[in-house]
Amino acid sequence: TYEIDGHPLVLSVHDATNQAEGEEYFLALQNSTDNAATIEGTLGLGMRSFSTGDGIVAFLRDGKTLLVDATALPAGLGADETTTQSQAAYAIATAVLVCWVEHN
Repeated sequence: TYEIDGHPLVLSVHDATNQAEGEEYFLALQNSTDNAATIEGTLGLGMRSFSTGDGIVAFLRDGKTLLVDATALPAGLGADETTTQSQAAYAIATAVLVCWVEHN
């Protein structure tokens, strides 16, 4: 959990022991998360992913699930104060995924 101007931003990774377990966890998370919709096209970065539209995004990579929850951040983020919680969560998740390195 990171504090952004007094508000929590939560990042977590479920570290599955194998790809099948990771996929099972991701699907269970998506099915149990309200309003979870698959991120379509290139925005999904070629990975299984979903967004709630209100500040939660998740991606499955290398059998591990990255979840970013920006729902507690205030509305109107960024220098121009127009970034939504959902946009912030997606931007943070993609930044993490760019740096992601698979470990054996």
